[in-house]
Amino acid sequence: MDVSGQIKQLNWWEGDWSWMLFWTQPRDQAGVYGLCGVFGVFHVSSSYCECLKGFKPLVQNDGSSGCVRKSPLQCQNKKSIGKEDDFLKMSTLTLPANSKTYQKVSAGRCRLDCMDKCSCMAYAYNNNNGCSLWEGDLIDIQQSGVADGRAGAEIYIRLAASEPELHIGNGSTQAAIVLYI
Repeated sequence: MDVSGQIKQLNWWEGDWSWMLFWTQPRDQAGVYGLCGVFGVFHVSSSYCECLKGFKPLVQNDGSSGCVRKSPLQCQNKKSIGKEDDFLKMSTLTLPANSKTYQKVSAGRCRLDCMDKCSCMAYAYNNNNGCSLWEGDLIDIQQSGVADGRAGAEIYIRLAASEPELHIGNGSTQAAIVLYI
């Protein structure tokens, strides 16, 4: 296994006195689980890691170490009174692994169920699959720019009430991703 997170089989080529790549698993870096750490996103077209809006790298200038919130969630502060945390809509992302799915729930109920649990970090809803909730750290997210497989669904990421992204419109605006190289 090399630093890319892939298992690689190399053969020695005596004619050129060099190693030749024979086999790799997974085939490309996008298939490496958790490549960018928690709350990190792997950008498939450019092969770099970045943080979701409202998050920053755990280790400065290292997008692969994962990301942490810039501001604490309002729901974690038992004494605070004020504006509630909200969700930021994002598209063209591969949905994270390990969701809990509920079939017979409306889009509004899905949002409320996530809002009621401070441990719920994101939710997604579509008419075919119903409501999906993610509790705890989000991992293995990719931005592909195309809707394929798990990608293309709209996902709503919980952000702290103090995040400026939530104050644009009603908190359901399309989000870009913050890049850290």
